[in-house]
Amino acid sequence: MALFSWLSGRAGKTRKLLEDYGDDLFVHAGPPRALSTSQRAENLAAFRPSIDARVERFRRFASALDCTLPQPDGDRSKVDGIARQLDQLGKERLLNLVEAENALAGDWLERHPQGFDRQIQTLVIDIGTYCGEIGIACAGHYQWMVDDTRYTARNWMYTSGRITIGYDPNQRDQPINGYVDVIDIAAFAFREIVKQRKHKTLWRPNYFHFLPDLADGRYV
Repeated sequence: MALFSWLSGRAGKTRKLLEDYGDDLFVHAGPPRALSTSQRAENLAAFRPSIDARVERFRRFASALDCTLPQPDGDRSKVDGIARQLDQLGKERLLNLVEAENALAGDWLERHPQGFDRQIQTLVIDIGTYCGEIGIACAGHYQWMVDDTRYTARNWMYTSGRITIGYDPNQRDQPINGYVDVIDIAAFAFREIVKQRKHKTLWRPNYFHFLPDLADGRYV
């Protein structure tokens, strides 16, 4: 009974923190590939000044759940540990947020969320922003950008119209299919961790294993 009360208390604290979390979604919702060029540009223009605030908001949230995450500072030696911390945070403190399975299902960026789903999606955008900033700080040739590539039916990518990590044009040319939707990857990781609560398996992967590759510049 004591263990149950302790676990219930931890889950309750996580939920309360998330209820008080920011409501900070992209300016223009809906299918990203259906947004106009100006709407995509407005999304990116609003996102870029929010990066530092998003990183700090997520770090405060994690700290309140006994997970101290460092600032993205370009130190590659920290990245493997950060990936483990993020995975542990999800599996120990976020897995009971059952609403995340629906809030982040499918093409979640295409919907107009309501209520608690807005906090869940804001959290995921912030987690993805934190991961993206680590990649940018470590790899050096990335930057935040919208994938405005004019894909054909043959090579169409789901990153079309989304805010992604891509190559800094001052560093190297952007290859087609060379964008990383790190925000959606973070959403997938969070969603899979929540889904794992249904399965009593002894082995569960580290869902943030992509972070070291991103930091090494190998992801695109």
